[in-house]
Amino acid sequence: MLKTKTVFAILAIAVAASSFAFTNYKKAPVTEPELHWYFVNASGYITGEVLDDQKHRKSDIIDLTGCEDNAGIDCARGYDTEQTINMPAPPVPSGLQKILKY
Repeated sequence: MLKTKTVFAILAIAVAASSFAFTNYKKAPVTEPELHWYFVNASGYITGEVLDDQKHRKSDIIDLTGCEDNAGIDCARGYDTEQTINMPAPPVPSGLQKILKY
């Protein structure tokens, strides 16, 4: 009888410890990089700066431009370095650097 109580006590402690560990686990937040943002036309050319020559986060640009981040053609692209207006827009490596519309 003593062994059964001991086993149940150990199981109860194990369950409590594991539930505590899982409820306190938090994912590290994904941080948005600050980038230079440019409008891109349907031909893939940079047509102008979205806001100014300063770096901004994607979420701020979405709020300011009205570009929704839907599957479709590019609305704006973000780059680590400044780009030249009226030149082909270089590709970007991830969704964090692209805002789509329609």
